[in-house]
Amino acid sequence: MLLPLGTDRPLQRPTLITYLLVAAVVGVFLVLEAGIRVGWAPALRTHSLLVLSAARFEWWALITYAFLHAGWLHLIGNVLFLWVFGPNVEDRFGRVGFLAFFLTSAAVSGAAQVLFAGGSVVGASGAIAGVTGAYMVLFPKTHVRVFVLFIFIGVTNIPALWFVGASIAWDVIHGGAGTTDRVARLAHLGGYGFGVGLSLALLFMGLLPRDGYDLVAMLRQAYRRRQLADAVRERESLAATPVLSARSNGTDDRVVSLRAAIMESLRAGREADALRQYRALTECRDAGPAALLLQRAPMLQIANSAFQSGDHPLAAEAYDRFARGFPRDMETGRVRLMLALVLARYLNRPAEARAALEGLDELLTLDHQRSLAKDLRVETTNASAPGASGGAS
Repeated sequence: MLLPLGTDRPLQRPTLITYLLVAAVVGVFLVLEAGIRVGWAPALRTHSLLVLSAARFEWWALITYAFLHAGWLHLIGNVLFLWVFGPNVEDRFGRVGFLAFFLTSAAVSGAAQVLFAGGSVVGASGAIAGVTGAYMVLFPKTHVRVFVLFIFIGVTNIPALWFVGASIAWDVIHGGAGTTDRVARLAHLGGYGFGVGLSLALLFMGLLPRDGYDLVAMLRQAYRRRQLADAVRERESLAATPVLSARSNGTDDRVVSLRAAIMESLRAGREADALRQYRALTECRDAGPAALLLQRAPMLQIANSAFQSGDHPLAAEAYDRFARGFPRDMETGRVRLMLALVLARYLNRPAEARAALEGLDELLTLDHQRSLAKDLRVETTNASAPGASGGAS
């Protein structure tokens, strides 16, 4: 058993909403417990419209059920997790945003439980699962101080990413095994999914403040480290390739240097430098097709950057090299569509655009992509019809 006691993440503002939610949850429980002793609470607790039930659904129960608990252990466990993880998430979401997030998480997690498992559900576990899921995304590098009651007894620190990840895995394993312990596993998983998904979406859209230590930042840092490793492997691979071995005129040394420089520029986020270097690479007289084809990710990034910067000839060349070099890649359909778009609408090369569109529909997965491909076929056919005229736009 692992019980969270606190985190090492400092707060930027005083906590309010978390403590009010804790007070509300505890207050409702105490009122009902007192009511039991005088004989008026059992009906309210077990049969009222405040309980979320698949058999008797009332919309307000999506919220009210989260403030009801089945017993002291149920209450204490939920309050403990909310007390530990709530303040930091409230700090990042803001007070109003956190309250809306908590209540929506309760509604989503409760709905997941009654829709897919039936029966009824009470307790704030699903809403708090949403809070801990958000915590994992926003503060994955922080540590959670936990009380351990397993093999040995004591207090230790565990990375938040591992602590919350283990909690999610626990619910997945027990839910898949069909454990009959009356725990609403689907409510937990629905809460985790909502908290993780919403937090990631808000970070990507820039609607939540960034601090460089969230899960998105970690993924970007891992991507950059991979790019750096790719650049090192590129340089080593090219230096060992016979066709690119150094000659007296130094041309192949320049090819090797340019490829390494492109990778380094992309890794550092200097896309304009990478485009300039790739353009220089294409102008090397002895740079054959193998030298002009970068690895998958940088090749695609060069092509997209060239298109966005308005260098359509270079974009067409880069898209074409990607499509030829990685014919089975999951992005190849979209790349060929972009190639056809550039050739048809920007470079006035309809015949080549039609060639890029041949057999493309089976590689496209989205309706708007297929619609664009259909439009381009019509455009390129009309452009090639007798008497048709046009120019690059």
